[in-house]
Amino acid sequence: MNLRRIIFSIILFLGPILLMAGVSAKYGKLSKEEVELKTCPFEPDADAIYLLNAGEIKITRSHVFIKKHIRIKILSEAGLKYADITLPYYSKNGYERILNIQAQTINVTPGNETNVYEVDKRNIFTSHVSGDWREKRFVFPNVRVGSIIEYEYKIVSDNFLYLNRWEFQKELPTLYSQLKVQLPEKLDYQVLLQGHRLLKKYRDVLTNYWELKDLPSIKGEPFLYNIHDYTETIQFQLAGYYMKNNISLPEEYQTLLTSWDDLAKNVMNSSDYRSYLNKTGFASAVLNEIGIVNLSQIEKMKKIYQYVQRNFTWNGKYRRFTYHKFNETITNKSGYSSEINLVLTLLLSESGLEACPMLISTRSHGEYVKEYPFLSQFNHLISYVLIDGKDFYLDATDPLRPYYLLSKESYVKEGFVLNKNDPHWQTIGNHPLSTATYNVNVNYFRSDSILVDLEMIYDGYEALENKQEILTKGINAFMHDEIRYKLINSKQKFYPKDWQRPSDSLRIVSNLICHTEIENGARINYYMDPVVIHLIDENPFKSNERYFPVQFPYRNKIVITLKLTFPDRYEIIGWPQSERIKLPNGYGEFSYTASKIDDFLYMQIVMKTNKTEIPPSQYENIKSYYSMIISKLSEAVVFSKK
Repeated sequence: MNLRRIIFSIILFLGPILLMAGVSAKYGKLSKEEVELKTCPFEPDADAIYLLNAGEIKITRSHVFIKKHIRIKILSEAGLKYADITLPYYSKNGYERILNIQAQTINVTPGNETNVYEVDKRNIFTSHVSGDWREKRFVFPNVRVGSIIEYEYKIVSDNFLYLNRWEFQKELPTLYSQLKVQLPEKLDYQVLLQGHRLLKKYRDVLTNYWELKDLPSIKGEPFLYNIHDYTETIQFQLAGYYMKNNISLPEEYQTLLTSWDDLAKNVMNSSDYRSYLNKTGFASAVLNEIGIVNLSQIEKMKKIYQYVQRNFTWNGKYRRFTYHKFNETITNKSGYSSEINLVLTLLLSESGLEACPMLISTRSHGEYVKEYPFLSQFNHLISYVLIDGKDFYLDATDPLRPYYLLSKESYVKEGFVLNKNDPHWQTIGNHPLSTATYNVNVNYFRSDSILVDLEMIYDGYEALENKQEILTKGINAFMHDEIRYKLINSKQKFYPKDWQRPSDSLRIVSNLICHTEIENGARINYYMDPVVIHLIDENPFKSNERYFPVQFPYRNKIVITLKLTFPDRYEIIGWPQSERIKLPNGYGEFSYTASKIDDFLYMQIVMKTNKTEIPPSQYENIKSYYSMIISKLSEAVVFSKK
């Protein structure tokens, strides 16, 4: 089990309800501390703050009732936007309803006079969002800096299986958050606690009431797939219930947590999957068309993959089930990720390869919990192929991506293989190391200009990303982003010539001319930045502490080799010294070597990321690592006229 999460079961426990000092949980009743608060004490730059985020969940025989009470204080002009409220809910067949909304603005004058402005019920609107989703919308009146806006409402839900997750942390800092749950004694819910504060406080506590205070806002962090995998959250899953099968017998426990094997069987027998995977006639016709006779198994797989990726267009949406009928997908040549990859799996299987659908949760969708064998934890489907004991993971949703690479979103630790005979969790493992190689020759001051010869070679994700950027921006804009225009401390302008368009291997060769202004006369020292290639401008790690890992998109290696040539009338006075910097446990390394031979200066920079995930215990080391690299890259070559 992941150490940042813990699961336990509760059937019924009613503990005492406590209130945090300085916060009133009664609607419309403010404490002195709330009125006098001017800034968030632990996040002083915040534009607004949740004074109170309180919830209560009560389950009856017919419905789940979720009551929410929110109180926010506006701290700056920028915080006024939080007075516009939207409350989404799933409306299909009355599955969820929002009732009993009341809302008000509370303004306290310098003389401690309290003015209350209620939101008129006529100004609470219901809007259709998309599909089966609707939302309630309203705006608070007379809001200014210092206002306290408060509202409460009730959600009535028919979803007993998954209770709405409770998020203690929000997009704003939270002074106080609480949740209490009242469950029928015959329902057995598994409770999933997530977040270091919840685990520290409630790891060994059996309760139906949780509270936290002084919670920082949820902010995006660099190199993190999904911050919601690490926020302070409680989730509830109905595991089973007690009932009598016979009035003369004692109650028996009925489990709802089916096995992963049962889940695989149900999915593979569903009409969604069978309607795609049983189209053997279509598959035979396509395989005859593309010609796979006498090909090796790997060549056969590659040819089928290329056919699907070049003939079907992904609509950009991930799905685990199909939404279009098979003939619609084939006719329109487009569809959801599930539909395209089920067509791929069908063709692979009919060609004689061992291929199965594989369910995954993409990086942005969040991590799964293996103790819960439920489909809702997945949002994407790829194809798993086994050839001579070697695993292949195919996702044909990108026309540029080679067969041996998944998308970065799909590059997760493992997925669930829907094999009829042997359903199992499959570890995906590391993808090949992606590389970017730059060979640079720089010749200074021929006719007051700098000549730069560039060769750029990319492989793996580096090649894929740069191909996509070139197609989107154009080659000139791409080169502008790749090259650092910091060759010397003088006015300069690049004139590109002789571009070579990228081939399948993404090799770009270019010549550049940079015109400069060099002072004549007296001996003057010049300082130039020799690292022509754009590498790192600033340290991406700025937080003082970090409670979650650093997650790089992929393993990569960047190599920059430079040769600097100087005319006879100039001499090199100084250059950066060689240095090597390493992260612990082989997580990453950086090397900088430089040597002068006659009028030439040779330099090589290598930066390598060996692992995609580094634990938070190494955060200070990573932060220092990047600071040292940036410092090294800023060192100049010094030269002057003889």
